[in-house]
Order: sequence, then structure tokens, then C-alpha cells
Amino acid sequence: MKKVLAIVSLVALLSGCATIVSGTKQKVKISSEPNRAQIVITAASGQEFYKGGPTEIELPRNNAYTVEITMAGYQPQKVMITKGFNAWFVGNLLCGGIPGGVVDLLTGAMWNLEPDTINLTLKTALLETETGPVLVFFANDENGELRSMTVPMIKA
Repeated sequence: MKKVLAIVSLVALLSGCATIVSGTKQKVKISSEPNRAQIVITAASGQEFYKGGPTEIELPRNNAYTVEITMAGYQPQKVMITKGFNAWFVGNLLCGGIPGGVVDLLTGAMWNLEPDTINLTLKTALLETETGPVLVFFANDENGELRSMTVPMIKA
């Protein structure tokens, strides 16, 4: 009985609430329109975590990330995934104490990745028209509405 009590106590001391409930990784879903875009996920440290098409991936919670979405003929897009506070970390005050908080801090479980779903529609950068190719520029007007302007490409 003493061995069982010792093991349970050790597990309680070496685990944090956020680690137990949320885990050290979080699923992030990334999609694009068109769905053939190239996606690169890079941690703030510079480490590349993913390169490929639209995906659902588990990322370590202890990093912030940059998601770059590119495709020929479209404007590249970047989205930041930031670390937000995981409310389960507060559970350490009730049952895990300082050791549980340290575990959550070291494993990164005290963070939530935000956003955890990214769905971007890429904007065309170069269009083929009946009269030839045109460049397309996008900008928000004074009312915050997205506007576009096309400029014909001139052959020299």
C-alpha cells in the first residue's frame, strides 16, 4: 500500500494540470483556397516544422509560429500563431502546486496556440485576360473595404 501511495504522490508532484488535461502539443488546422497552396510553418526560433499542402498538424505549445502560404500567381500570405495562456494551468493552484506549475511551464502546456484554425483565400497577383496579362493590386479603402486595381502588362 505504501508503494502505491508513493507512486501516486510522485505522479501528482511531477505532473501539471495543463499537461494532464491539454497535453504538450495542440492540433492546428491550416487550409487554403485554392487548396494546392504551399504551406510552411516555422517556429519563432527559425526551426521549420512543416512544409507541404493544407494540413492538420500537432505543434508543440511552447513556441510561437509563422505560417506562410504561397502559390504561383497569388499574393503570399503570412499568419502568426501566438501563445495564449491555458486556463488549465490555474488548476495547479488547487492540486498540483509549484511542482505542477513548473512541469506545465517546462513542457509548454501552460500555453494555448491561437488561432488553431487558419483558412485563407489567396488573392490573385497576376491574371490572364483576353487582352493579355494584368497585375492586380489589393488595398483597403478608407472604410476598410478591400479594393483592387488592375494594371496591364506592356510588352516591350
